[in-house]
Amino acid sequence: MAQVCDASLREELEALRRKNEALAEKCDTLALERHLELLKRDNMRAGLCTPVPERETPVPQSKPNDFEGNATLKKTPLKPLSIVKAARYDGQSSWRDYRAHFETCAEINQWENSDKGLHLAVSLRGQAQEVLGNLAHNSRDYDSLLQALKERFEPPNQTELYRVQLRDRRQKASETLG
Repeated sequence: MAQVCDASLREELEALRRKNEALAEKCDTLALERHLELLKRDNMRAGLCTPVPERETPVPQSKPNDFEGNATLKKTPLKPLSIVKAARYDGQSSWRDYRAHFETCAEINQWENSDKGLHLAVSLRGQAQEVLGNLAHNSRDYDSLLQALKERFEPPNQTELYRVQLRDRRQKASETLG
């Protein structure tokens, strides 16, 4: 009889543990959804240069033996989100200039490499976007994208190329000297 009772209690304890884990996951999901909503709202206000204040966000407070799975509100500072929006890059202007601009935006916004890669990818247009499309899915991180853009828009012998183009340039019949 005692063994049956122990087995029943173990099953009930295991069921409560699973329920607690499910509640903790649900709480995490709700916190992430709220954070996503805040991100969307902050992205709509992009361009404002004021720091984002502390917000109350649900933070799961689960312990191994905590079966209630309650989330408590706790003030947690969130890093500033998209304070400065990076300009678009289409490959027509200087890659060096755009990279300096982008790195400055990344520093102001306190982006990590994964964030930088995503922001750089969505800022590309035209020929620059083709570079992203040509990268393999498993090598679309920030460093790989940066290297591919550098190779495409800042070749090491670009100065020599321009020099040869200028030397071989001929005036067309329809062109004037002025």
